[in-house]
Amino acid sequence: MSLLSGDDFVIAVSGSAGGAFSSILTFPLDTVKTRLNKGEDEEGNKYNDEIDVIHRTFEKEGVGGFFCGCLAKTLHNAMQKFEFFYIYNWILRAVRNMLDTKTLGVRSNLAVGYVSAVTTVMFTNPLEVAANRMQTGASQGGLFDTLAEMYAEGGLGTFFKGYATNLLLCINPAIEFTFFDQLKNTLIQRMKNNGIKRPHLTTWQVFWIGALAKACATCVTYPGVTAKTLIQTAKKEAEDHLHANGSDKKENSYKSATSEDGVTHQPVHKSHSFTQRAAARASMDIALVRKEVREESAWQVCQDVIDREGVFGLYKGLKSQLIKAVIGSAIMMVCKERIDLVIRWLFRHYVLKKSAAAKK
Repeated sequence: MSLLSGDDFVIAVSGSAGGAFSSILTFPLDTVKTRLNKGEDEEGNKYNDEIDVIHRTFEKEGVGGFFCGCLAKTLHNAMQKFEFFYIYNWILRAVRNMLDTKTLGVRSNLAVGYVSAVTTVMFTNPLEVAANRMQTGASQGGLFDTLAEMYAEGGLGTFFKGYATNLLLCINPAIEFTFFDQLKNTLIQRMKNNGIKRPHLTTWQVFWIGALAKACATCVTYPGVTAKTLIQTAKKEAEDHLHANGSDKKENSYKSATSEDGVTHQPVHKSHSFTQRAAARASMDIALVRKEVREESAWQVCQDVIDREGVFGLYKGLKSQLIKAVIGSAIMMVCKERIDLVIRWLFRHYVLKKSAAAKK
């Protein structure tokens, strides 16, 4: 079966356009969620809640502060949705042909969604890291300046911070689109049984199905989102602390300890986050700080958050994420379905008609 398919391409373009549109509309909410996930501003002052993030962002940066990293995030979403929908529909079609069936079960659908998402992450992770750094204030320049800064800090490896966590989070779109496709197919089949020749869902049906699917997927995977945000923005925070404090060792909450190798370290209490642990080692050289941050896994980050804030700390920012993700996904699904219908209508009424006229 050919990898290039007009049908898959139409669906991918529709999904990409819908993803970009919904990303721009909901970007301020995404900024609030991302900053709340990080837990503190670039000066180290902790955020209390969504209202506090909004107030401090507006007071310091104005309306533009809510759109820092918008270009990077929009490009990321557009690329992600194009790649995901193209790969997802291509694999879906291949599996259906192989199994000789028109519909797949839940498990098969989940597997297709997960494989598609994993393939997509390999190409979109760098843009996501850049967008998160710009949103949280970890990087102050534009998209290309941020990418150059990332490369200068740690080479190509910096572009894939949080990649392992993203592989786990690939279950999010798998759950979302499996739920959406299963419910959509059920409703369409019911329409066919009722005698409707060309059944399609209404705008509101698509909106609510998309919203419900995204809400379920978000609640299941949100702790991973929190861990990923902390991992992707941690190094800059640690290095800023290092440069700001130099060789200053006057940390009241930490006591110096000399290891067997003769290097003076700063032991960190378990109740502090991994970014704080990296920052507390400011007396060490920059290479050791970088190594410490790189070695933190998503599981360790989650444990740090639980130790410091309890289990609910993993769900900090969930409210704004649910609003953003649910509305954004619902809008994206509506745009995708409608753009798909328009493109197919144009194809039927113009391309096929011209082709028929040329044959005459």
